[in-house]
Amino acid sequence: MLFYAFGDLTILPSPVVIRSSSLITFPIQYLEMVEGLVRACDGDVQLIYQHCGLTLAEINDPETRLTIPQFVALMEFSKQYLNSDEPASRQLMRYMPVTINGMVGMAVMSADTLGDALDIGLRYFPLIMPCIELLREDRGNKVYIRVKTLVRLGSPFDETLVEVVIGNILKVVQFSETTSQGKALSQLLGAEVHFRHSPRGKIESYQKYNNVSLKFSSLEDQLILPREGLHFPLVTRNRSTRLTLESMLDSKLLLLHSYNQVAVRVRRLLSAYVEQGNYPESAQIADMLALSTRTLSRRLSEEGYTLSKLIEEVRMERAETLLISTSLPLSNIAKQLGYSDLSAFSRAFKRVKKQSPSELRASLKG
Repeated sequence: MLFYAFGDLTILPSPVVIRSSSLITFPIQYLEMVEGLVRACDGDVQLIYQHCGLTLAEINDPETRLTIPQFVALMEFSKQYLNSDEPASRQLMRYMPVTINGMVGMAVMSADTLGDALDIGLRYFPLIMPCIELLREDRGNKVYIRVKTLVRLGSPFDETLVEVVIGNILKVVQFSETTSQGKALSQLLGAEVHFRHSPRGKIESYQKYNNVSLKFSSLEDQLILPREGLHFPLVTRNRSTRLTLESMLDSKLLLLHSYNQVAVRVRRLLSAYVEQGNYPESAQIADMLALSTRTLSRRLSEEGYTLSKLIEEVRMERAETLLISTSLPLSNIAKQLGYSDLSAFSRAFKRVKKQSPSELRASLKG
């Protein structure tokens, strides 16, 4: 594995991170990596949760996602437990097995061959490291995996993530049948690793991983693999397990894609204003999403929405909640939601929910 030290970790202040990246989240499994490090140093893991602002319910929920500030805070917290004599990222990776990536890691391990494992990892990579994009390109007898940083968190943090990503891809090789028979990685792959950044500190702080060629100050961050090496089968292959996991991961990927739709993001913003009955203008919403007003309108139109339609839907969802969970008079609910009179509220509710507020209340009584 190829890693280097954080050194004096410099993270860009949170206001510098573009606002549109605020929806990028990381799986809770990264918490386990730092927990392992802290426990090995006889530290108190409870301090991690406090530092990252995590509740007990969030920690125990495998579906919890860390925000960018929480993820950065997690990495910053680990610094006090790292040995300065050894690259920090290498120390962290001791507590980051393939399975730490949850279902993605297990799906990769259950693949038939190294090539299949690579394809699975690329397909579901947005679920585990959404601030980085992996692009595959086949040229002749070589496969190029380009690593592109989508959201920059600051140097040297960005460079460390790139190295960790490439290191994780190489880590899968240990599950190949050829490796289990005693052949070295260099015999198995003959891979090349290129990094755009220069070495941080002494070049001796880097270690080659079984003679994998390593180059710094390259044009791109990329991993180059001989195509023939991807045919090796994995000792952990299991077709039924892989198919089951892929079905579950496809659902998660679909959910992640819908999470990033502009209409979904606008709806989430509007929900914060619904109890006030006073909604932001389109220019304000566009600014919150780091878009121009024209782009916001165009993107919503492409997804089949307008801002007024979304506001109405958010209003009606709130109205439905109040109708079901409270005994407030209809006139009070209409006023809370910003309608001038009850009839306007009733018409809008029926248009969206296909029944009037009084009909909904009546059905609940029944």
